[in-house]
Amino acid sequence: MPKFVRQPPAALEDAILVAGGEVDEYHICLGYYGDELNPDELSAVLGRKPTSSSLKGDIVHKNDRTRIEKSGKWILNAREVPGKPLEPQIANLLESMTADLSVWRSLAKRFRVRFVVGAWIRSWNRGLEISPGLLRQLSERELGLGVDIYVDYDEGPAQ
Repeated sequence: MPKFVRQPPAALEDAILVAGGEVDEYHICLGYYGDELNPDELSAVLGRKPTSSSLKGDIVHKNDRTRIEKSGKWILNAREVPGKPLEPQIANLLESMTADLSVWRSLAKRFRVRFVVGAWIRSWNRGLEISPGLLRQLSERELGLGVDIYVDYDEGPAQ
């Protein structure tokens, strides 16, 4: 088995290697899904309108295609702020919705919930950290944390 997934540059004498640091860009998404889901009800109890939503059975026309929704959905995408650390972005999203934890718990019992962070890196060895306080806030709302990591850089010399 090779030592490297991607070989380092052949000549390092003239190379400048930058490593570490914060992830370059985040895409944060909260979604609720269920056959009995009514998007207007979720918007009312969460205090926010979704980025997109549908009822089970809705006919959706998108990209020259038509489909029938198999389940209801309520999806909120946070505003993308490239270069801003993850934690304040998640905190801002949570603060924009109800603080009533019983609402969050009730929704988690009734619907499938996904809280996902897409992390885009443009250089190697980037990372993210989430404080115990923010993890507690997610947990109190019955939100698990999914992280999808995407690498977006040239195959040329390492940056």
